[in-house]
Amino acid sequence: MGDLSTPNSVQKLQTALHAKAKAEPGYRFYALYDKIGREDILAHACAQCRSNKGAPGVDRQDFEAVEAYALTAFIKLSEVEGCAAVAGGRARRPD
Repeated sequence: MGDLSTPNSVQKLQTALHAKAKAEPGYRFYALYDKIGREDILAHACAQCRSNKGAPGVDRQDFEAVEAYALTAFIKLSEVEGCAAVAGGRARRPD
């Protein structure tokens, strides 16, 4: 299945959050959205879910639905960026 060991960057975040929670039991982690949206965090979570056969969660979205949504969003974003590049009068360099 591949390497499902937790990446160092994810372990570092887990350790920091654990230490903060132990040091201040009443602390509320209101600003974690920037952390859980990181590419390394999401990639590891996705790999773990796939290794567990990726059963739908409470939102009833399976991997096929998420991937279809992501592809549609990517295409729409590409269209918007392409239009912005043309409207701005600058040529787009291929990535």
